[in-house]
Amino acid sequence: MRPILFFLFCDLFKLDLNENQDLLAYARSIEYVHLATLCHDDVIDNATTRRGKPSLNVVSSNKKAILSGDYLLAEVIANLAAQKNLEIIHALSEVIRELTVGEWMQLNVEVNLKEANKVPSPEQILEIIEKKTASLITYCCTTPALLAKVPAKILDVAKDFGKNLGTAFQLIDDILDFSTTNIHTLTTVQNETTNFVLVQLLSLDSSYLPLLHSQSEQFQTNYAQHKFKQTLDKAISNTEELALEKTMLANKSLDELFNKLCEEPDVKINEKSRSYNQLAYHSLKTFTQHLLSRKT
Repeated sequence: MRPILFFLFCDLFKLDLNENQDLLAYARSIEYVHLATLCHDDVIDNATTRRGKPSLNVVSSNKKAILSGDYLLAEVIANLAAQKNLEIIHALSEVIRELTVGEWMQLNVEVNLKEANKVPSPEQILEIIEKKTASLITYCCTTPALLAKVPAKILDVAKDFGKNLGTAFQLIDDILDFSTTNIHTLTTVQNETTNFVLVQLLSLDSSYLPLLHSQSEQFQTNYAQHKFKQTLDKAISNTEELALEKTMLANKSLDELFNKLCEEPDVKINEKSRSYNQLAYHSLKTFTQHLLSRKT
């Protein structure tokens, strides 16, 4: 998903892969950073599965999972250093710092929730989402902008788009966790206590806090209760409203981005450039809609 978004923004800013094979190195670095965070996160979270399959730390070991993540990050540094673009390296280093701070914040939230029964605020969870999911998605949008040397006003709009798209993407992911046939397994609830829907649920009714420590049978008994289902539906509805708000903001930023690009001198006088921008814009619109309307 992230490399696709990167190349769509390359199209928007008229960066041609056929003329610039170095773009592949930037796309690869985005996915390597993402994979590295997954390797490390599974160890930190004591995870046993990833997308329904055994996670790397289970298939191999915690040590090998950590080393794999470290190796991927080293590859990123080597690949980007070869491009000799300090601005891009600096931008990615900021993303990695945000990812790390976000993970640290998430750990603190989980400890406070499980050990002190302290429910985090929605604002805290949104900040974690922005630092973890949204930061890397934003980088997919801003790197092509930096490579194309667009004006600061256009770069800022690309940032806004990425931040809102990334936040909406994660909120929908959180909703989908609660929308599967088996609803939310006990293991997932206990491992993902920063899920926005779960935080909404506990904010609406903190009496469900013991679920984080309960056995599977107790969880299923609670889920079968009408009151729990009503509260969960409300938590999902609140999350859907916020995801829709972020989606609308992302679409607004994309429209603004296209309009600002059309105001650029070379586009004003060049019909071919305008048509190229329109095609890239509509491709991004379609991709965004597909991303935010997924059911799995």
